[in-house]
Amino acid sequence: MKVTKICLILSCFFIFCYSYSNTINDSIVISPHWNKLYSYLMSEKGTWVVTLRVSENANNKINITNTVTNKNIVLDNLTNIEFLTENSIVAKLKSQFILLDLQTEKQVIIPHVSEFKILNNIICLRDTSGTLALVEVNKGKLNQLLKIDNVVYHSISQDSKKLMFVTLKDSYSVFQLNITDLTTIEVEKLPSMIENIKWSNDGNYTYIKTVDSKLFLLDLNKNKLQEITLRHTNAEYRDIIFMPDNKIFISYVKKRPKTESFIDYVEIWNTKDNNLEFKRNNTIINPEDAEWCVYDIKNKNLNYLNKSHSGFFYNIANSNTLMAVDQIKYKDYTHFTPDISIELFNIQDQSKKFVIERLSNSSNNLSYSPEGTYISYKINNRWNFLNTKSLKTIAINNLEDQQTLVWDNNNQENAYITAKSNIYKISLINGKVSRLTNFSDDIDIQILNIHKEYTNLTSLKYISNKDSLLIKTINKENNYNGLYILHSGKLKVLVEPSSNRIDNVLWNTDYTSVSYTEENYNLPPTLKIFNQGTTRILQESNIPTNLYNWRKQKIINYKNKFNRPLKGVLYYPKNYIEGKKYPMITHIYQIQSDKSNFFEMPNIKSSFNFPLYIENDYFVFFPDTYISDEGPGISALDCINSAISSVLEKEEAINKDKLGIIGNSFGGYETNFIVTQTNLFKAAVSGVAVSSLIWDYFSYSYNYSKPLYWQYENGQLDMRKSFSEDPDKYLNNSPILYAHQVQTPLLSWTGLEDYNVHWEQTRHFFTALKRYDKKHIALFYKGEGHAITDPKKAKDLFLRIKNWFDYYLKGDNSALWITKSENAFTSQTY
Repeated sequence: MKVTKICLILSCFFIFCYSYSNTINDSIVISPHWNKLYSYLMSEKGTWVVTLRVSENANNKINITNTVTNKNIVLDNLTNIEFLTENSIVAKLKSQFILLDLQTEKQVIIPHVSEFKILNNIICLRDTSGTLALVEVNKGKLNQLLKIDNVVYHSISQDSKKLMFVTLKDSYSVFQLNITDLTTIEVEKLPSMIENIKWSNDGNYTYIKTVDSKLFLLDLNKNKLQEITLRHTNAEYRDIIFMPDNKIFISYVKKRPKTESFIDYVEIWNTKDNNLEFKRNNTIINPEDAEWCVYDIKNKNLNYLNKSHSGFFYNIANSNTLMAVDQIKYKDYTHFTPDISIELFNIQDQSKKFVIERLSNSSNNLSYSPEGTYISYKINNRWNFLNTKSLKTIAINNLEDQQTLVWDNNNQENAYITAKSNIYKISLINGKVSRLTNFSDDIDIQILNIHKEYTNLTSLKYISNKDSLLIKTINKENNYNGLYILHSGKLKVLVEPSSNRIDNVLWNTDYTSVSYTEENYNLPPTLKIFNQGTTRILQESNIPTNLYNWRKQKIINYKNKFNRPLKGVLYYPKNYIEGKKYPMITHIYQIQSDKSNFFEMPNIKSSFNFPLYIENDYFVFFPDTYISDEGPGISALDCINSAISSVLEKEEAINKDKLGIIGNSFGGYETNFIVTQTNLFKAAVSGVAVSSLIWDYFSYSYNYSKPLYWQYENGQLDMRKSFSEDPDKYLNNSPILYAHQVQTPLLSWTGLEDYNVHWEQTRHFFTALKRYDKKHIALFYKGEGHAITDPKKAKDLFLRIKNWFDYYLKGDNSALWITKSENAFTSQTY
């Protein structure tokens, strides 16, 4: 059947009868010399640093630089780089394994390698046909020690002394290999293929999980395989963790059979249900279906844990104690992470000890020491430490504004806290607090040499290097960066604070060598090394200076109506001439001034790239916005009005009649609201943005698998109240309710698979603006989400936005998709 439809073209990927896809003004030329330097690996003693130069044309280069001689080795396309010794690396080049001697630059290549792992001076290689080989490195040559065919799975112990592998001939045969003497023992045959193996900390046991959800324990000393049989045969494992004292913590979910035929065709939603995540995401655990047990290897006893609450058990690296957490009791979706109550659970007698009734934002405010002796939680910005053995609590009450907690893995009785721009050492024996630094109050502190382990509930951060903290500071007032080492209580300056941004910090094991990159808005990243008290340059940018040395920036200070100090960053046009007027584009998204020392390269992969605009004679302005009690839209309007007034006063070359505004995501929402309230701007662009607060507030997010109350009451929109508590606040900050007031031509865009900010928000605003006959075009990108990832579509979006500003701010009529947009109708035949 032939059907003809006449439809308004919203998406730039529909077929235009006027061939609009060929009428985009594409005059952007990007020099092939642009690249950016990143450092990511240092040898153990600090002799070599591995860096990566990333370019827009994807011709990326690996540089391996000697920190003493500045010798530089340039390589292409290497991946999985590791240092084998201080002067040699191993890596992959597509399917080839590479051994490179950095002193002689001689290479050894093995083809058809799928993966490798370093085991001291032995390398375990597996090729694409399933052959496993152990090779020894001797004087730059590889000597094969062992070769095993038909390997379908292998795993190596944490101490790199043992290896397990499975071969497939007639069945799945499991073998144990002692890497030290290369002796191999066949353990047993498995009924099905291995899905996962994990080793105990002492290397004496492994558990084996097969693809058909059977669980086995292998005693590597006795070479005995034993199945761990659960009381539910339809188990789906979630966590299997070796605990201290040879115990295994097992978490699994019972798979429910479909017993009611209507489940296939109807969903039942109940307002008493606090597991709405399960409606969208079947990886979310329903507490009713969850089971926990602890297997005692010595006694071969499987101990099921009694559930007396709607919550979960969490392993905290303690042999006899778990953390019992009720995540349902206070769950009402007004916080992204629900408030929780916590108890200590004794595995042996299944007794519980109350810890805290209600804790908010546990992912930032809950932690435990690496060996499980302490649980820490933060209430009212005060950290508390509970000893899980003595059940005594130490509260740190004499410090204000407590922030990051870092454990000392060398001394379990010590911890570090950042508070009021300084670092404090906490004795967990007596609660003594010792101040270790003496920075000013406007400093943001980052401890760099920490290990991080996160769950959806806890944050574990710890240091392993004795008495040494590597510290980066950022001055919140002027954005100055500094680098320090704190060792044995003494603070040493590595890099004096300056306006340059410090990034990509690497260090050797004893901190005698520390490398880092320095950059600024007009300075490409430069690799520097601090070694034995001296700082020098290892690598400089190879970008021609004429591509960036003309960049000019000015910091604009202003205040909102509540007298809150704010800042904006103004970038000048490349061909700036005093006395001439230039259009200005304002980009908005909350706080942006902290990026004033970032070196940005031209690219068309993002929807807005300010270097390309200043190269084309625009001013570009990045002002900060702040949310007051009036709400996010009204606050943004106030901040932007003040920012624009200040920047026009301080720079007369800006043409006040040629102002544009752009924002994505939250910045897109701010843009939507601002253009409903002011005629200050002559063109606007809004990407993946909210337009209807009430629709969004009461929606179920497919991206987060939950209602979005939290986003408004305690999240980014920061309304601070529910709709029922202050309906006027929601109404007053909702752009769609003021669509009839829009006078600024608006270009909007979204991806048709965006469920972060639902793409219907863009269509709703479109239909509102159409109702009032406003100048508006909306772009709906097929197969894209909250960001445009396909290079072709990303370029299309960038160019259309550029065309939009050029048309309305510069009078460039060459983009026919804009100039003929009022005729943008077409017939489509299906």
